[in-house]
Amino acid sequence: MKHKAVLLGIAGILLAGIAGWNLSAAAGKDQRAEISVGRGYVVGGVKLEEGKYLVLHKDMSAHEGEACTFFYKMPYRSDKEPVAKMRCTLGQGTEVKEFTLRSVTQPDGTSAVRSIQFPNSTEVHNFGAGS
Repeated sequence: MKHKAVLLGIAGILLAGIAGWNLSAAAGKDQRAEISVGRGYVVGGVKLEEGKYLVLHKDMSAHEGEACTFFYKMPYRSDKEPVAKMRCTLGQGTEVKEFTLRSVTQPDGTSAVRSIQFPNSTEVHNFGAGS
C-alpha cells in the first residue's frame, strides 16, 4: 500500500512539473520573422538601412517592462547587438498570413514604424509615437 502511494505521489509531482513547464514555455514564446526593408524606415528613432533584418519579439522581456522587440541586421548571430529595439504594447487584430509592418510617413519623408504583426497571429505589436 505504501509503495502504491509513493508511486502515485511521484507521478503527481511529475505531471505537475510537466504542466508547469508547458505553461511557462507557452507564456515565454518568442516570435521571429525575417524581413526585407526598403529605404527610409525608422524604428525607435533609428533609421534602418535598406536590407534584410530579423525581427524578434521576446515575450518575457515584455512582461518585465523592458524592450521586447528587436531588429537585427542579417545575417543574425546571437552575440550581435540589435540595430534597433523598442518596447511594444500588445493589441488584437485580424490574423495575418504574412509579417505585416505598419508605418506613418513623416514630414521628412521617412516612414516611422507604428506596429508589426507576425504571420498567423492576431497580436499587434504597437510602438509609441516616438518610433
